[in-house]
Amino acid sequence: MKMNRHCHICILQQIVRAATHLGLDDSKQEEVYGRVLMRTAGMDYRKCTAPEFASVAHGVLSGMTGDPDPYATAKREQNQMILDRLDYFRSRISAATDPLAAAAKYALMGNIIDLGAAQLFDTESVFNDPENFPVGPDDLERLRRILQKGRRLLVIGDNAGEAVLDRLFIAEIRREYPQLQVGYAVRSRPAINDVIATDARHAGLDKVAEIMPSGSACAGTLLSHATPQFSEWFHGADAVVAKGQGNFETLENAQRPVVFMFRVKCDVVARFVGLPLDTPIMAFRDSLPTGDGACKYVNTDS
Repeated sequence: MKMNRHCHICILQQIVRAATHLGLDDSKQEEVYGRVLMRTAGMDYRKCTAPEFASVAHGVLSGMTGDPDPYATAKREQNQMILDRLDYFRSRISAATDPLAAAAKYALMGNIIDLGAAQLFDTESVFNDPENFPVGPDDLERLRRILQKGRRLLVIGDNAGEAVLDRLFIAEIRREYPQLQVGYAVRSRPAINDVIATDARHAGLDKVAEIMPSGSACAGTLLSHATPQFSEWFHGADAVVAKGQGNFETLENAQRPVVFMFRVKCDVVARFVGLPLDTPIMAFRDSLPTGDGACKYVNTDS
């Protein structure tokens, strides 16, 4: 999914928020902003995805500050926020009529923990009752049929905090389908609050899956940058679940079935999938609307 001018504006706003988060004064923020504009001026945003463009912009910020992972502390706090309530989530899942469906919904609810989103969302909603969390389209039963006969599942992670709920989702999958090997892919280098290997281990993913770097250093998954291990898993696994909007933006045209799990966080993606902002999605690509006529949901003329 290629970006457009609205993505460009959103990414520049990300940089402003990141500079503020780092405590840079106004003068330094102006310098950062100017350098980002110069560095990205020659990029044709119609030929790249938003996560690719954003990685270049954030690279400028990291280079100027000397901090390769400016959200490291925030990521640890986000993980810990969910880890501190692990028993709560486990009890809600085990008490549910369909524990796997409840775990999947919690994993989806956790996608709201996103420092890169332009819109402000209620992160406390992650503690709501999953039984009252509508998901659409919902391809869980289709995924279940694949897992029942499969041997390997690859989950591509997204944000810190959310990753802890991915752990519970994977644990429930393995309880229901004990024959499965599960891989959990993370970013190879820091990208906003997306998980890298250190964050995934802190979230406890190593207890339920084999953690592997994807090769991507942006808030998405670029198959052209894939490590040999990730490439083999991506193409060889019986099922692939990609968490987060950035993974959707970079993998929606992948030449294999992928289950996308994310909440629609911007007008551009809302238009593309034809669903309202903040819609939770668990769907194979062919289950999603084409986006035709979706203008009624958004306030953009792109």
